[in-house]
Amino acid sequence: MITVRNPVGDSGNKVNYKVDPIVGRLGTTKTLWQNFDAMVTAVDRTHEHLMSYIMAELGAEGNLN
Repeated sequence: MITVRNPVGDSGNKVNYKVDPIVGRLGTTKTLWQNFDAMVTAVDRTHEHLMSYIMAELGAEGNLN
């Protein structure tokens, strides 16, 4: 689970996002991350930035298709 804490949101209140990755199988050797857009929104980054970070940390290859 990723928890992002923003000390002051737009309304002046604390903003907490808790997003668990939802993954599934795509064929026999591939994995599909179903809520990648929700994760991008929660951490306030671009799709490419989050994807490159995750792939670097996992030492894997992936695409945004």
